[in-house]
Amino acid sequence: MTKFLIKEVDNPMNYLKEINAFYDWLETNKLSASDIVLWHALMHINNKSGWRAQFAVAISVLEMKTGLTRRTIERSRNRLYQCGLIEWKSRKGNQAAVYKMKSLDGHKVAQNDVQPVAQSDVLSVAQPVAITKPNETKHKQNKDLSYSRVIQTAQEYFMVLSPKQQMTLDSYIDDLGEELVLEAMKRAKREMKNFDYAAGVLRKWYQKGIKSLANVFKDDNQFEQFKHKKQQKGQKVSGDYSHLF
Repeated sequence: MTKFLIKEVDNPMNYLKEINAFYDWLETNKLSASDIVLWHALMHINNKSGWRAQFAVAISVLEMKTGLTRRTIERSRNRLYQCGLIEWKSRKGNQAAVYKMKSLDGHKVAQNDVQPVAQSDVLSVAQPVAITKPNETKHKQNKDLSYSRVIQTAQEYFMVLSPKQQMTLDSYIDDLGEELVLEAMKRAKREMKNFDYAAGVLRKWYQKGIKSLANVFKDDNQFEQFKHKKQQKGQKVSGDYSHLF
């Protein structure tokens, strides 16, 4: 694992840039799914606190936001600390631990920034170096930006996501595109529904072969016409996606 020297946060972070930088960092550093979820939870809490240099949060709150057990949180917390992504300290009695996030945004990695690593962290088999074409690089950058925007929006709407939910969104970004994923989440928020509702909407669009907002609105109009005909006959019609849940 390559360690970066990461600057401390003296000024408010840019949430989107931090997420982008975090996933850039993950390209050369390995974290478990639990580690990643905990990092997102702490970043989310820091954002809600107004980017305070230090903030306190109880393990019970982290359990609720991440779906992780206390033991897993403690293990992942130590891992994030070892990687230099956070600082934390316990307090006496029942007081919540205090955390400090470290910023990855804007950090340029120089040769002197690389720290020696333990032998156990080094792969024993040399990895082939892939030749990346410019178009492939641009596509990957666009995908990373889409993913970051979607994850940020999802966290604002539904709080912290589980690894499975993050993979679901990643899959639908590939299949339907960022625009439709964001639209499905907006509809879930408008209806005061949870993540599963948004996932159900996306699943329905995928099954219908809908891949643009124009097709979404066309499908909406067709459903409204269908509903109107049913109502004229005195038949009840549920909401377009409510039958999925």
